[in-house]
Parts: sequence; structure tokens; C-alpha cells
Amino acid sequence: MQNSQNKKTLQIGLFVLVAIVVLGVGYAAISAVNLIINGNATASVDQNNFKVHFTQAQAISGSTGASGTSSIDTQDDTKAIFDVTGLTKVGDYAEAVYTVRNDSNGIGAEITLNLESSNTEYFKVTETILDNKLQTGEETTAKVRVEMIKTPITDSVSTSITATLTASPLENETATGTDTTTVVVPKPYVYTVNNGGNPTWINQTIPSGVNQYNSFNNPDRTAFGHPASLAHILEGGLIKESYVAFERNGEVYYLRGGAGNEFGQASMPVYDANVAVLKEAFGPTWSDYCSEDVGGDYRDFNCDADGLNAHAKAVGDVRAFGPGWDCHVDGDGGSGCFS
Repeated sequence: MQNSQNKKTLQIGLFVLVAIVVLGVGYAAISAVNLIINGNATASVDQNNFKVHFTQAQAISGSTGASGTSSIDTQDDTKAIFDVTGLTKVGDYAEAVYTVRNDSNGIGAEITLNLESSNTEYFKVTETILDNKLQTGEETTAKVRVEMIKTPITDSVSTSITATLTASPLENETATGTDTTTVVVPKPYVYTVNNGGNPTWINQTIPSGVNQYNSFNNPDRTAFGHPASLAHILEGGLIKESYVAFERNGEVYYLRGGAGNEFGQASMPVYDANVAVLKEAFGPTWSDYCSEDVGGDYRDFNCDADGLNAHAKAVGDVRAFGPGWDCHVDGDGGSGCFS
């Protein structure tokens, strides 16, 4: 009886075990399979995608009598040409104007300027571009202006000009810029006058009766008995900057006059530049000849050697003088030479 009961129990146990095994097989899963593609792509740089060039040359314009021609090189549209005639006196000018276009394929362009002129004694040259950053398809205007700052007396004069616009590639969406101008700084126009007056010439034309020289080393300068002259930078026929030009050891140096206030604050940048000129003129041992007075309301840098005294003040006065002669430019624009 007992064995029968045990047998029954064993059968039930086996049945349960089989059922568990069957349930386990029913929960099995299929794993995902990844299909992978590997590869490479290369984009090469092609200079032909970057195209900035001249598209149009306008007729030469300027003051009365100015004329000339302007064009784009038929073999290379990155080069433009102009030739100007008819400039005869101070203030005469001519302008050559060109259209510049960015025809690049999806590339912006940033334009920088570089300007050279072979004759800065007679000509002031200015190069301007109205927008120095161009997106694809955009245009801008480039202009070169030539102005006479000195009137020729004996011979005709000329200048050779190289105006370079350098286009550099940019990401197209960043190509938004502003006007850019570069100027060849003219050489001051040197002359002198043999009187003891003190005319105020800033923003005026050079007075009549002034003894004018083609260069500082003109032999006629010795008739005044001194190694100094006045010099000016002119714009549109008017005097914009005045200088005392003096000679030392065969070199010519320029001290710029500049208006300041009663304490000399407005002229400090000009004053510092003049101090540098004086130190250069009097050489490595300038401290043996030069000293600075910092008392009172303004500074005064003074140098004295070999019969030449030259100084600059922070209020804008500059001066060079010696035995029996004197040249000066005051901070208020007055200037004169006498002997």
C-alpha cells in the first residue's frame, strides 16, 4: 500500500518537470543582425572654384582738364590699366573706377589693399574699395584717385602706380564687409619764406610771394643762410599739415606742428612722434645734446648742438633755429622763417 502511494507521487513529479521544460523552450528569442557598410569620400581643392575679377572700367573723371583712359586687360581680367593726363597744378585730380565681382562657386572673398607710388613728392594716391567682403555673385567698386600736391615748374613729372587688390577665400555666409581705404602718404612739400611774419596758413593755400623749392636740397635754399625750411602736406590745394624741416649731418628731418590745448594734452601723440624724430636726428648719443623740461603746463623736448637748436613742445609748437635764422610752426597753425 505504501509502495503504491510512492509510485504515484513519483509520477506526478515527472509530469511537473516535463511541463517546466516545455515552458522554457517557448520563451526562446532570435537576436538582431547588423548589416554594416564602410566607405570613404574625398573632396579636392580646385582653384577654378575661386574667381574674383574686374568686370567693368568707367571713364576717367576728375578736375577740369583731367583726362585719360581706363580698361581691363583683355588677356587677364584680374588686371586693370589706367593712364591719366591733364594734371597741371596743386589740387588737380583724376579718378579711375572699376567694378569687381565675386564669381566663385560657393566661396566668399575678402579683399585687402596695397598701394605703391613712385613719386610722392608731387602726387598723393588713394585706393578705396567700397565693400571688402563679397559673397558669391556680389559686386563692389574699386577706385584709384591721383591728386597733385605740388605744381611742377620746369619739367613735366609723372608717377608709376601699382594698386593691388588681394582676394582671399572665406566661408560664403561670413562674407559681409565694410569700406576699406589705403593711402600713399605724400612727402611734405618743402619751401621757405624770408620774413619775420607769423601767418596762419592751416586750411589755406600757400600765400603768393613765397619762395618755393623743388626739393629741400635746392641750392637756392642757401641764400637764406640757414639749414631749415617750412614744409606742408597739401590736400585739394589747402595746407593740412605743417612742418619745420631741418638738416643735420646731410639728412633732412621733419617736425610736425599740431594744435593742442593749454595743457598740451591734445598734442601728445604728435609730441611723442617729434621727440622720436629729434632723438634720431641727434643720434645714439642724443642724451648728450637733448633734454626734456616737464615743468609748467606742458612738456618741451630741446636739442642743441653744432649751432643748431631744435625743439618740440606738447602744445604743438616746433622750431629749428641758429645764429641769425629761425623757422617755426606754432600749435595754432602759424608758421614762418626769417633770417
